[in-house]
Amino acid sequence: MRKVIKIEGMTCGHCESSVRNALSKIENVQVIEVSKDKKIACVEVNNVDNSVLLDTIENIGFDALEVINE
Repeated sequence: MRKVIKIEGMTCGHCESSVRNALSKIENVQVIEVSKDKKIACVEVNNVDNSVLLDTIENIGFDALEVINE
């Protein structure tokens, strides 16, 4: 299932990389796109709770606002 995570606080390429790396460490998550300009991360997941995605982003210092299932 594809999910879009709305994120505040990414300002540079390093921020995008940090989010990408953190999400990619979650089992059953494939990172598709992370964009500071769009303020999103798109992932393909298999049986991963939204709270895990949000907590992972919050734990590295960004504001994870919501997860939209596509």
